[in-house]
Amino acid sequence: MRKKIFIGILLIIILIPIVNLNTEENQVSTIDNRTLTDLFPEDTTSQKQNLDFHLMSMQFEDYLSDRIGFREEMLGIYGNGYNSIFGVLKHPSYEYGKEKEVFYSYAAEPADKEFVDNFNNFMGTVQRYLEVRGIDFVFAANPSKNDIYPEKLPDSVHTSYGNMEYLRTLLPNNFFTSIDNVEYLQNVDAQERIFDEQYDVGHWTDYGAILGISNMIEPMREKHPNIGSISFEEYQKEKIVQEYLPNSKIKINQEITKYHSKNPQHVNPKEYQAALKNELKLHPTHSTLRIDQNPNNPDAPSLLIFRGSFMNGKEDFYTDDFSEVIGIHNYENIFDIDYYLNLFKPDIVLFEVAASAFNEGYFNPNAFWSVHFNPKYENLSGLSEVEASQELLDQIKVNIQKKDILTDIAIQYPEQYNYLYLEASERIHDTHPSNIGNGILSTYCSVYNDTFKDVKLILVEEKDKTKTIIPLDKLL
Repeated sequence: MRKKIFIGILLIIILIPIVNLNTEENQVSTIDNRTLTDLFPEDTTSQKQNLDFHLMSMQFEDYLSDRIGFREEMLGIYGNGYNSIFGVLKHPSYEYGKEKEVFYSYAAEPADKEFVDNFNNFMGTVQRYLEVRGIDFVFAANPSKNDIYPEKLPDSVHTSYGNMEYLRTLLPNNFFTSIDNVEYLQNVDAQERIFDEQYDVGHWTDYGAILGISNMIEPMREKHPNIGSISFEEYQKEKIVQEYLPNSKIKINQEITKYHSKNPQHVNPKEYQAALKNELKLHPTHSTLRIDQNPNNPDAPSLLIFRGSFMNGKEDFYTDDFSEVIGIHNYENIFDIDYYLNLFKPDIVLFEVAASAFNEGYFNPNAFWSVHFNPKYENLSGLSEVEASQELLDQIKVNIQKKDILTDIAIQYPEQYNYLYLEASERIHDTHPSNIGNGILSTYCSVYNDTFKDVKLILVEEKDKTKTIIPLDKLL
């Protein structure tokens, strides 16, 4: 009888995780920071492979391993036990350095010089595009914990992220304003930690953020003296104990220091922000939008910042210095900078990149040379206007979608035209095309609903020095 009871209990223990199998598709593990295996995903190499029994059995094994019930809890128990007994950090994202300092698990990343050179050239293209439109541009390179505390790294690690190291050698020779926060924070007389010993090792502390953000903003003050300076006296310190490493169940119980503004001036219109986020053409993988407005500083410049996770939750440290700050998720969205300028019309653009997020996994390397921005329309001289032929009108396809805040205009047109501009309410909007084949280019533009008036398309052909202006009504 006891044997039967024991077997029954054992079966229940085995069945509970299976019954609680996570069967949802496209699930992301916070512990592994990756998408969990789906059941028998399509293999793109051949239909025959999909029917291979050995392949199917391997996929099913990976699926069970990833999707078993209480997986993350079991990994936490295992990790904490291993850490307590052997003093070794067992986690897919973290490892110990010296003196129990935690770092991201690190695989050597040699510099991809072609990628970095193309990135740097693209930054020059962005600067030229902004300069002719009277918009200031600042680029900032932000560090990893490896850069700031190299003496704490594991013995097996001797370098930081190769792409960022190489980029930093190029920055002094650039003609656009470049901030090397790696060098700055390596040499600053820091009174507190710039990265915590164990908690959130991928991002700077509030103290480090205040130092780094102030350094990024400093060159903007030369042209805009009404941008305020950042002082630690403006903030109240708070001590918080973090029980776990982020995205894990590994216990650390580390005390960290948070900084809170004593008198914040900015407001975050959350409902409007959420509504606008749903209407913008943000990249699906990088879709964060943040809006902060300061009604008490209307004469200060407005800032559009392409930002990564380094700036998340750090709004208290810079938004009061501007009349408005629009934060767009970084990476792929920078290639649509003209789209965002059409809508937000900032005085300054800040583009910041962290060392750990500077590679092909975040930036499509093909876009560095395939994206071409329009010249400023007012700078195109000597264009003679020609009337649109019926053949051209028939070739142009326009699709309009009106939403609660924005109206989207998608346009297809012949590739013989070098540039397409959209005029709405007597204001010029830039576009940049993609080639969809058969001699056709495709582009899009969004305008606010209250400015969707007197809309015209302007097609420019450089070879013949002509422009064709077509009222939108003629195409509908």
